[in-house]
Amino acid sequence: MPGEFVALVAAVYGFFFGFALLGKIDAWRSWSRAITAFLPAQPGIAAATRVSVPLAEAFVVVLAFAYPKLGLLAAGGLLATFAAVVAVLNTQHQGAACNCFGAVTSSKIGRPLAIRNFIAASVAIAVLVGNWNREVARLPTVGITALILLALLLLVASEFKSLRQIEVFRVGAENIREET
Repeated sequence: MPGEFVALVAAVYGFFFGFALLGKIDAWRSWSRAITAFLPAQPGIAAATRVSVPLAEAFVVVLAFAYPKLGLLAAGGLLATFAAVVAVLNTQHQGAACNCFGAVTSSKIGRPLAIRNFIAASVAIAVLVGNWNREVARLPTVGITALILLALLLLVASEFKSLRQIEVFRVGAENIREET
């Protein structure tokens, strides 16, 4: 059971980073603008960041499912790095949208985001360290399928929320309610 728990936790981190990756790809322009705004005097570093962060997220996704312990280590490391970067950015960019998840959900640069990333990193590392000597099996196909369905449901719910915020859809929904 503990080995399956580790695999499940790693899979959750895999989906978390998968959402972040897909969000960046879906809203590449806003992600790119945010990174450029955070590093205006360093266009080379901004360009490298725009590419390396999604690649690192993809790496975590693969590791989380193929090698759960390594996935937890990579997720913890990447989230700790994000926490540190957000803490540094907070001095000049507090309240700016980070576009970490693209159009899926919005996070703002600030102490709460740094703390969330630090806690998420700590949980990943704690689960890894607490189960270091245990044999960890990969998540069974049924579990992966259930997680994929849950992830798709959350993605659809998020997109629906985004659509409701668009003026055209909100006005159309109000007109429908008036007619009924």
